[in-house]
Amino acid sequence: MSRTHGVLAALLGCAAVLVFSPTAQAQIGSSMRGTVVDVNGLPIPEVKAEFVYKGESRVPIVKMATTDKKGQ
Repeated sequence: MSRTHGVLAALLGCAAVLVFSPTAQAQIGSSMRGTVVDVNGLPIPEVKAEFVYKGESRVPIVKMATTDKKGQ
């Protein structure tokens, strides 16, 4: 009888991992692309940009980036 309980506990543990594991999309992450340009449309290098996630999160998510010589 105890072996049956052990097998049942293992199956329930596996089911819990499958149900509560994050989706593949959540594990991949995200990215952002763009070019910083001036009023004449020319790219601006060395611009420091701050990205703030405005969705639901337990902790604030803020990322920093600096543009390259192409303004990207």
